[in-house]
Amino acid sequence: MKKIVIILCIVFVLCILLLVMPSAAANVTVVAAGDQSYYLGEEIKLSGNNTESSTTYLFIIGPNLPTNGGVLTEPKTKVIPDPDPLLPDLWNSVKASVLANNTWSYKWGTSNLDLDVGIYTIYAVSKPYDNDPTLLAQAAYSADSIIIKKPIVSATVSPSTVAQGHNIFINGTAEGQPDSVAIWIMGKNFAIKNTETVNVDGSFSYELKQETTKSMYSGQYFVVVQHPGVNGIYDIDWTGAPAQYVYDYGGTTPVSLFKILGPGSLQGSDAAEALIQGINQPYIDDIFTELQFQIVSLSKIGVYKDGAWYLDYLGEGMWTANTKAYGFGATGFTPVIGDWNGDGATKIGVYKDGAWYLDYLGEGHWSANTKVYSFGASGFTPVVGDWNGDGRTKIGVYKDGAWYLDYLGNGTWTSNTKVYSFGAPGFTPLIGKWS
Repeated sequence: MKKIVIILCIVFVLCILLLVMPSAAANVTVVAAGDQSYYLGEEIKLSGNNTESSTTYLFIIGPNLPTNGGVLTEPKTKVIPDPDPLLPDLWNSVKASVLANNTWSYKWGTSNLDLDVGIYTIYAVSKPYDNDPTLLAQAAYSADSIIIKKPIVSATVSPSTVAQGHNIFINGTAEGQPDSVAIWIMGKNFAIKNTETVNVDGSFSYELKQETTKSMYSGQYFVVVQHPGVNGIYDIDWTGAPAQYVYDYGGTTPVSLFKILGPGSLQGSDAAEALIQGINQPYIDDIFTELQFQIVSLSKIGVYKDGAWYLDYLGEGMWTANTKAYGFGATGFTPVIGDWNGDGATKIGVYKDGAWYLDYLGEGHWSANTKVYSFGASGFTPVVGDWNGDGRTKIGVYKDGAWYLDYLGNGTWTSNTKVYSFGAPGFTPLIGKWS
C-alpha cells in the first residue's frame, strides 16, 4: 500500500510539472533569410517552426525602440501583450499563421520604417507576449539578430578634365537595391538629369557622349548622383511643369525649389547647392554624392582677310557645311579674338589706329551689341589678354616697348590702365600665362 501511495504521488507531481512547464517537444524558431545584414528598404523574409501554437507572434527590440519590444511594422510603437486569452485581442504587432507542417513565414518590408542603423533582434513567440521575462518564461520563443544599414551611393568621374567633343564616364555603386540612380549635371547655361539603371551587383555606369560635350562651354561642371533612398522614389525631381523647375515631391503637394533652365535660372555650383539642400531636408530620404569635372575648349583654326572671317567651327580641319563665315571688319583692320563677355567662347573683333570693334555676344556681324572702344593710336599694335583674371579678355596696345593694358575692361584710358615698359623698338609683343 505504501508503494502505491508513493507511485501516485510521483505521478501527481509529474502531471503538475507537465501543466506548468512547456512541453519538451514544444519548439519555436525564427531565422531571417540571407546573411543577417540588410539595407533599410529591403524585404526580409522571416520564417521558422512552431510546434506550440497555431500562431507565431513577432516583435522587435533594438536601438531607440521600446524596451519590451516594438511593433514589427511600426518599430517605435510599444508592443501590447495579451496575457489573458479571455479578454479582447490586445496584441498589436505581427501575427504569422502556423501551417499544418508546423512552419510559418512572414515577409517584412522595411521601406519607410523608422529604424536607425544598428543591430536589432526579432522575437518569435508562441503566445502574444512581449519581452517581459515573466511572460516569456510562460511561452516558447526564439530570437534572431539582424543588422540594419542605410543605403549609400558612391561614384567617380573620368576623366576629371576633358576637351569639348570627348566622352565623360560616371561610374559608381548604389547599395540598397535601387532600380536606378539619377545623374544631374549642371554648369554654365547647361543642366541635364538622366536616370541610369543599377545592376544586380549595385554598379552603374553613365556616359556623357561627345555629341553633348562638344557644345558645352568650357569651365567647371557639377555632378550630383541621386539615390532614391528607402522608398525607391526620387522625392526631389525635375519632372514637373513648367519643365524649367526642380520640385520637392516629398510632402503632400509638390513644391517648386528652384529654376534650373532659362532666364533667371541657377547656374553651375548654385544649382548644385540648391539641389543638395533639397535632398538634405529631414523628411527626404534620398541620398547623394557629388562630383566635379572640367571642360576645356580646344582651339580651332580660322582665317581672316579684309573683314571676311572663315572659322573651322567643329575642328574638322577642312572647309565644310559647318564652317562659319562672318563679315566683320574691312580692309586695313587687324583681326583680334577673345572671350569678351566671359561665357567661355572665343569671339571675333577688329582693330585699326586705336579703334576697337568687338563682337561682344559672338553674333558674327555688326549689331547693337558690338562693343566700340577707343584705346590706342596709329602705330600701336593691338594685344589682348585676361589682365586681371576675371575670365574676360581685355584689350591693350604696344609700341616700342611701351605697354598700355585696359586692366578692368572699361574700354577707355583710366587711372586703372596698366602702363608697363618692357621691350624696345623692333620687338614683337607676346601674350601668355608664363607661370
